[in-house]
Amino acid sequence: MFAIIGCVFVIAVVYYIIRKVWSGDESSKKSIDFPSDNYMKTIGGFCPDYWTVGKRTKNKHVCVNKFNIPIHKGTGTEECLDSSSKNTITFNTIKKWPPKKKNIRNMCSWIDNCGPRSNVRASWIGMDRACSKNEM
Repeated sequence: MFAIIGCVFVIAVVYYIIRKVWSGDESSKKSIDFPSDNYMKTIGGFCPDYWTVGKRTKNKHVCVNKFNIPIHKGTGTEECLDSSSKNTITFNTIKKWPPKKKNIRNMCSWIDNCGPRSNVRASWIGMDRACSKNEM
C-alpha cells in the first residue's frame, strides 16, 4: 500500500515539474548574473583577467601581470603599466559594487586603451559590463 502511494507521489511531482518547465513559466526561469556582484566586490573588481593582486593599501592596489599577458602600449594619455615596473598597474580600490562612474574611470580607460592589440579591448569580465553601464 505504501509503495503505491509513494509511486503516485513521485509521478505527481515529476508531472508537476515537467508541466512547469514546458509551460514557459517565467518564475521558474531565473536569469543568472555572471559574474555576481559579490564576486566582483571581493575578487573580480580588483584586476584584469589573469592578472594577480599584489600590494594593497587602503585606497589603491597593484595588479601584477604574472603570466605576461600581452597588452597594447596605450595611446599615451593612459598609462598601461606603472612607470616603475614593466609588469604592474595601480588602480583605485572599489569598496562598493556596482561602482559609481567616477570610481572606475581609470579602469574603463585601461580596458579601452590597453588591449592586447589595436581595436581589441583588454579582458576584464564584469568590469567591462560596469563600464558599458556607466558610459564614459
